[in-house]
Amino acid sequence: MFPDLVKFKFYMWNRTFWKNNQLQRPFSLDVANPDELALAHEIQEEYLSIATTEYWHIRQYLLADQLCIG
Repeated sequence: MFPDLVKFKFYMWNRTFWKNNQLQRPFSLDVANPDELALAHEIQEEYLSIATTEYWHIRQYLLADQLCIG
């Protein structure tokens, strides 16, 4: 997990989607709710435990090959 990215996402979601007006101060990595970070970690662990199969179309392979500039 990328804790700094999670902190920034929570900050932005609080300001934009959840309309939390208490967070009108500038973003700082020092300000984070430990409960939210723990919940994010739990969600990530649960998400990663689900067995999945990823299907790709041949065009995605071609695009990925084009993006790999050797």
